[in-house]
Amino acid sequence: MDTDTIDWQHFLTRWSAEWADARRDEVDPSPEDEEACRERWLGYAPADGADIAALEERLGCELLPSYCEFLQVSNGWRYAGGFVWELAGTEDAHWHEDAHHLGETFDAIWGEEDNSPQVRAQVGLWARALQLHVESDATYLLLDPADVGPDGEWAVREWAGWHAAEPRRYPSFAAYMIAMHRQFHQMEAGDRGQRNTDFVNETTREQDAAVGRARTLALRGDYEEAACLLTEAGEYGRPHAVELLDQIVRLGGVPGFHRLQPLPGESAFRSDLLPLAAAELADSGRGADGWRPANPEVFPGTAPAAADILRRMNEGTWRYAPGGAWGEAVDEAREKACRGETDTAWRILRAAIPRWESLGPDHIAPVGLLADPVLAVVLTPERRLELLATPRGGEPGRAPAPN
Repeated sequence: MDTDTIDWQHFLTRWSAEWADARRDEVDPSPEDEEACRERWLGYAPADGADIAALEERLGCELLPSYCEFLQVSNGWRYAGGFVWELAGTEDAHWHEDAHHLGETFDAIWGEEDNSPQVRAQVGLWARALQLHVESDATYLLLDPADVGPDGEWAVREWAGWHAAEPRRYPSFAAYMIAMHRQFHQMEAGDRGQRNTDFVNETTREQDAAVGRARTLALRGDYEEAACLLTEAGEYGRPHAVELLDQIVRLGGVPGFHRLQPLPGESAFRSDLLPLAAAELADSGRGADGWRPANPEVFPGTAPAAADILRRMNEGTWRYAPGGAWGEAVDEAREKACRGETDTAWRILRAAIPRWESLGPDHIAPVGLLADPVLAVVLTPERRLELLATPRGGEPGRAPAPN
C-alpha cells in the first residue's frame, strides 16, 4: 500500500471489517467491542473542519497531512495494532508531558558526543512530541515535530518499555497505520507452527497471491522483485513468505538476517533446512543442549533425525545428497571440489541448476549446498547470486552470463 495515495475510507473500512470478522466468536466482549463488531467500524464519526481547527489552535501549529486526512474519516481509532488500544482524535491529542521522565534517560544516551547526527537529533523528543496514545499496553506513540519530511509529514516514534529497544521510527502517520494493519494481520495469522487457517479475507487473499507470484519470480531468477513481495507478505504473516525470503537472504540476494529454525512441516526440512541449521550450530561452537530440532519434547517425530544430522555435521561426514539429475551433478561437482578443482565444480553445478527441482511451496533454491562442507566453499558470493538468478524448478527464463 502506498502511503502517498492511501484511501483512508477504504483502508479503515477494510481493517474494521477484518477485525470484526476475527472477533466473530469472541466470548464476553466489552460493550465497546461488541458495538464495534456490530457496526464493523473501529473508528468514530469524522472530524469536521471546526474540530481540526480547534486542535490546531490548541497545539499552536498546523497538523501534518496524513493525520489530518485520517481525522476527516475517523476522529480517533481503536486497536491500532496489538498494543495501542485507543488512538487520539482531536479532543485527546496533546503535547507529551513526559510524566515518567523518560526524556532524561534517552537524552543522556542520544546526546553522547560519539553518536551520529541522526541519533543526536532525537535529543528532546520526549519534551517536544505530540502524544497520540490514549490507552495502550505501556506503549508510547509520539509524533516528532522536529523530524519533518519534504512532504510535511512528521515522523512517528513508537516505544514500549517491554520492548527493550530504541523507539521505532515511521516516516509518517500513514506509514505507522499501515504497519499497524500489518501487525494486526500478523498476530491474527498466528506463528509459523500454528497458523490460523480461519483468518481469511480480501487482504490475506491478496497477499497469498503475492507469495505465489514471488515464488514464480524467484524460480525464474528474478529474486529481487520476489524479495520485495515476500517482505511485505511476511509482514502480514502470510504462510511461506518468510521461509522463501530466508532462502534468498541466505544466498545473498538481499540484505537481512533471518536464520529461521526449520519446522518439520517444511518441504525441504531434512534435505536442506535441517542440515543448514545443524551446520550453523556446529560452526557457532555452542552446545547442542538447547537445540529445538533435536529436542524430542518439541519435535518428537523428527528429533532423532536432527540429532543424527548434527552428529554427522560435527564429525564432518554429512553430505548434501539430493536426488535426480541435480543430485548426480552435485556428486560429480563434489568429486572435483575434493581434488581442489573448485572452478570445474562450479561449472558442473551451474549447468545443472535448471534441472534442480523444488520439493514444495516453501522451497525455491538448493540451500542445502551451503551446509555441505565441501560444496559450500565452491559457492562464492558472486556464484550464489548467479545461482539465484538462474531459472530452475521447471520455470522458463534466461540464465545470466557466467562470471
